[in-house]
Amino acid sequence: MAFLNHNTPILKAKIKLEFLYNKEKHIGGEDECIIHSVTTIEGKTPLFNILLPNGAFYARLPINAFFSANYKRSDVKDVELKDIAYWDCLSYYAGVVEYNVLNTAQCKFLSRDNKLHEATYQFTIDYAQPDINLLNTTYCEISQEHKHHHLLEIKRGDDWQGNYALMPNNRILFNLPNFTIRNEIPDYKVNLDYPSVETDSWITSNDDNQFYKTKE
Repeated sequence: MAFLNHNTPILKAKIKLEFLYNKEKHIGGEDECIIHSVTTIEGKTPLFNILLPNGAFYARLPINAFFSANYKRSDVKDVELKDIAYWDCLSYYAGVVEYNVLNTAQCKFLSRDNKLHEATYQFTIDYAQPDINLLNTTYCEISQEHKHHHLLEIKRGDDWQGNYALMPNNRILFNLPNFTIRNEIPDYKVNLDYPSVETDSWITSNDDNQFYKTKE
């Protein structure tokens, strides 16, 4: 597992220009960019690294610095970071995956004001504790506290259209038309355990048989 910086699927986007100037000037401006990786600092929001048309590499920008390349800045409402990014990074150690079953899937997510927003899935960031010799001070492997960050692009026609969001599992409902036929928010409970099958008092036979026997 990579430490701190992690490649992501290439995402062509636009940058709110003031984020390249410490929000001191060029307010309301825009430029093209390519999001190519993410930095995961425990206790901070995921921070994204980009390339710009002039060849500059700019690092560690929050998700509210960007919007979809399919929009003009005037079409996109500025949304507070806390509204489109649930939870900070749970660990310095993360993995990035583009789940095939969700690839280009449509979805809807629930914002802090309990309003549903329609979006399209992009990719996922997940977290883990990398080494049993390191003191585990994070929640990433406590079952009921674990969270994904699913990166979503908010769809046209929504109040927040063109913005990106980072949402956990329990704020999203995905739509696969050939399978997801129920239109409801479920009342599931969180999983409180990561089970193991090696905690009982069983042992294997002490020999060189490939198909060894076991006993309690």
